[in-house]
Amino acid sequence: MIARGTLLALIFLALTLLQSTGQAQALQKTVRVKLTTLNFPLQISGGGISIRGIKKTDIKNISIPRVDESFRVDNHKVGGKNIWFINKGDSFPLKRLSEKYIEIDSSSSQVEISGYKVSTPVLITQAGEIIAAMPLNNYLEGVLAGEMPASWPIEALKAQAVAARSYTLFQINQRKNNIFQLEGSVLDQVYSSSISPDQLSVIKQALAETEGMVLTHQNKIIKAYYHSDCGGRTEDPERIWGGARSNINSVEDRYCAFNPHSQWIFEISLEEMRKKIESPIKSIRIVNTTPSGRAALIAFNVSDDKNILISGNELRKILGFQKLRSTLFSVRLDRDRITFAGRGFGHGSGLCQYGARYMAQKGAKVQEILKHYYPTARLLEVSHVANL
Repeated sequence: MIARGTLLALIFLALTLLQSTGQAQALQKTVRVKLTTLNFPLQISGGGISIRGIKKTDIKNISIPRVDESFRVDNHKVGGKNIWFINKGDSFPLKRLSEKYIEIDSSSSQVEISGYKVSTPVLITQAGEIIAAMPLNNYLEGVLAGEMPASWPIEALKAQAVAARSYTLFQINQRKNNIFQLEGSVLDQVYSSSISPDQLSVIKQALAETEGMVLTHQNKIIKAYYHSDCGGRTEDPERIWGGARSNINSVEDRYCAFNPHSQWIFEISLEEMRKKIESPIKSIRIVNTTPSGRAALIAFNVSDDKNILISGNELRKILGFQKLRSTLFSVRLDRDRITFAGRGFGHGSGLCQYGARYMAQKGAKVQEILKHYYPTARLLEVSHVANL
């Protein structure tokens, strides 16, 4: 007979091992990230390069045995079908592949594609999309480098790490059947491959001290949105992108008021705006706003009886996210110029990075920061969640 105390200890040990195994599996996931889109033909150089064309099961390999080789890749339609052309001048025979994607690998673990340096293996799609596959933690290092200065307080960086890990794992699950799961830009998370040793040391600390921690609702990882500066109040995601009621609530935020660059003005000529919306413009006005004051819908009057309606978020995409910095703006038309005056930077949902910075400067810990911006979320170890 096993003593009751020994049995309970064995059960506890087994459960602990199962949890740690689940966490390890989640943290060992590979992330497929779209880094950029380049125009064909692509000039590729590197050491010990190999290429393979990828369909669902059929794989063809082309090896380029010499180190520091350079060759050209093109893709265009032949007889209604996209064909890959791999060519190295007159001395390298032309190769043709009909697969949907090609994968580039290199013995030096890096190639240069039309001046763009990227770690291998890397996928190239028929649209010229450059997609890198990397371990989760390597990806998160690049996200922290791209999204928040490493010189900011460590507790803010830790809050950023948890939000980024949660967002990443949510998107991996949602897009598991897609060729890429995340964009390496503001469309998902900004990814940077340029990290100094000093930056990397701080980033690794933030990731290590929050290892396995994710934001959840009802034991499921949430899509933990975050942005630069909310302008005084965060926004409900559904009021930005539509869709069903989310589990991220709008909160008042007095902390980001200390961002010295919060206020902004963007001007555009009437003629340039006409080109952007492909229509004449007689007047412009904000039709309605969200509870946090963001422009939800903008009307461009193009004739006596016709308006073109554009959402605030779509207008940012049209004009450029760096130019129209948020949807928290007023707008006026003066003769031949349109002026947007606003505050904040980003979509405004979830964690406000400048607010998190100020909270951390005043002594707030990661848990307090996350509780403020995700009040209904629960912080859990990834081994306890259901949607992985």
